[in-house]
Amino acid sequence: MGLRTRILLTFGIGALILSGVLTFLTYTLTRSNLREREGELGISNQVIAETLDSLRIALVAAAAITLLVGLLLGILASERVVRPLAGAADAARAIAEGRLDTRLEPTDDPDLNALTESFNDMVARLQDRVERD
Repeated sequence: MGLRTRILLTFGIGALILSGVLTFLTYTLTRSNLREREGELGISNQVIAETLDSLRIALVAAAAITLLVGLLLGILASERVVRPLAGAADAARAIAEGRLDTRLEPTDDPDLNALTESFNDMVARLQDRVERD
């Protein structure tokens, strides 16, 4: 399983858990509250059941929307992470083909920038060694 898929699954599962917990708590607390107060409010069991059915539908729709938003965020996050790594892989292939003038562009991400600097230093040293020999 690739990095992109793992990131997407992480966001999707996180959104699913979050929406599931919130849906369960909202429905359970509302149902309990309505059942406890049915006599005080003068509401019939049928009205309570209809209200809970409507609430259930709304909560399932909200959970589905939350899942979709989580997946969308997962796609965006995975693109942001994987794109620079794909660029590094392309640069490594170019160097393997003998294009020793290939370098990675610096990034604004400190973690990726450390990789970029190390990669470029390595290639510069390799190029110097090849040119000397």
